[in-house]
Amino acid sequence: MMPIAEAQALTGLSREFLPEAITAGQLKTKVIGNIWRVKRIDLQQYVGKLF
Repeated sequence: MMPIAEAQALTGLSREFLPEAITAGQLKTKVIGNIWRVKRIDLQQYVGKLF
C-alpha cells in the first residue's frame, strides 16, 4: 500500500484529483494512522477506467 502522494507521483494526476475520487467512492483506500493509503492494484484499475 502506498500513500496518496506516491500514487499521485506514479500516475501524474493532479494533487486534487485522487482525493476527489476517494471521497466520491471511486477509488478504494484505507486510512493507516492519519494517512490515506491505496493498493497499487486498485490504483491501476482506477486509472485504467479513466482512459
